[in-house]
Amino acid sequence: MAITNDWVAISAPFDTASQGKVSLFRLDSVRNGEQLEPDAELLASDKDYLTRFGSSVAIDGDTLVVGASRDRDKLGSAYIFQYDALVGGWMETVKLEPDNVSADSQGNFGHSVAILAQDGIVVVAAPYDGSQGRRRNGSVFIYSESSSSYTLLQKIVPSQLLSGDQFGSSLATETSVNPITNAREVHIAIGAKLRDDKGIDSGSVYVYVRREGETEFSFEQRLVASTWSPGAEMGTSVDMEGHKIIVGAKKHNGQGGAHYFTFDGVTWINRGVVTPSGNNDGDDFGSAVALTSDVALVGSYSNDDVGEDSGAIYSYAVCS
Repeated sequence: MAITNDWVAISAPFDTASQGKVSLFRLDSVRNGEQLEPDAELLASDKDYLTRFGSSVAIDGDTLVVGASRDRDKLGSAYIFQYDALVGGWMETVKLEPDNVSADSQGNFGHSVAILAQDGIVVVAAPYDGSQGRRRNGSVFIYSESSSSYTLLQKIVPSQLLSGDQFGSSLATETSVNPITNAREVHIAIGAKLRDDKGIDSGSVYVYVRREGETEFSFEQRLVASTWSPGAEMGTSVDMEGHKIIVGAKKHNGQGGAHYFTFDGVTWINRGVVTPSGNNDGDDFGSAVALTSDVALVGSYSNDDVGEDSGAIYSYAVCS
């Protein structure tokens, strides 16, 4: 699911034999609590069964990106839609389908997506990609808008990745002003949930930055847990807001956790990890996260409070 000031986009990648679809609702109607049918339902123009259109979704302004991670015989693809106010509908404008990506039984390219429409940036992850003799080390593709299309700006594959790290497990983007230099910066946070930084499958998040006047993104910092945490899968989910990052680690100490980082203009500082109270082993707390300037939401999709695996969302106040 993704949301802007005007739209809510909800994906259903397993709809109609995993052909998939994305439903769009006007936010004003949702706020009013009306019983709604979607204002628009989107399918791929070349729709086919088992492609999982809607594997991921991101929206910014009037631009929507939809991943289809099992398209093209499990190589994956991503579709870009633009809202046309003149016709009052969403129009498919571009299909991203790189050749330099691996097929995988889980699907690949389009597993997660992110967008910064104002900057003309679309980011698509392929966490099951393999390169240089490694399997499922992962990669991330960054596209830049040019005229009416998108061209590949760069493909990121950190040299230190190992087989199975799954770089690209999650994605988040944000534009902000550096508090020291006052320069505009674009950040991308990329989860690698099975890296071994703090123990086997402890996970981490890579942060990349493009500073004002630069063309490409460069590595800024890798975010890791402050303590030894094997199996935590930090990087399962990630979100950014201004100079803040929240990272889900759904298997932290068996129950899950969410790490919080802030940026001082030079370094991303680990402010700690929040965990649910009580005995919640297996609840997958941190399976999804969302962040605003003053509120953090943490999903726990296997929480049993109102029935087995019924799920829950925890809300926290965010300190600067």
